[in-house]
Amino acid sequence: MEDAKTLSNKITVENVKIQIEDGWESSHIIAEYIVGTGIWRSLPEWDRKILAARVHKLIRDNKLL
Repeated sequence: MEDAKTLSNKITVENVKIQIEDGWESSHIIAEYIVGTGIWRSLPEWDRKILAARVHKLIRDNKLL
């Protein structure tokens, strides 16, 4: 079963940049599209928050928005 720990390696600066270029600005939406909508919907709320926080941190640390 997928969880935040196993999916966090998909949250990279490159993947976040791609989602931003596609027009997404919400950390939650960016995380959802990186890990996949089906997987995202099957995750517990806490795992979603962890992944969105990781996206937010990458955006902030790398000044992507």
